[in-house]
Amino acid sequence: MEDKHYGISILTAPNESVVSVLAGTVIYASYSFDYGWVIHVQHDENYVSIYKHNTSLLKKAGDSVKAGEVIAFTGENASNKTGDQFYFELWKKGKPVNPEEVIIF
Repeated sequence: MEDKHYGISILTAPNESVVSVLAGTVIYASYSFDYGWVIHVQHDENYVSIYKHNTSLLKKAGDSVKAGEVIAFTGENASNKTGDQFYFELWKKGKPVNPEEVIIF
């Protein structure tokens, strides 16, 4: 993770499926000028996963999701000149966790 960046960027093809890393409940699902469509999922043990730069969301706040369930599609990143980019963050108890240390990509 870079300074001031709390997650990882992954280059993707347009409209790739975004899946929830764990089961949980959507606590935020909205559009951001800087990040496109964004979705946050609350998981057990005080984990929150955040998915940014999506073209569309399939879930809304309050929805339950299963691990591996498609929740969005990638592709919204006007600032990236090299292609579509997906941005993922993982938080535990309000502190960022390096996703590459706990998830195999």
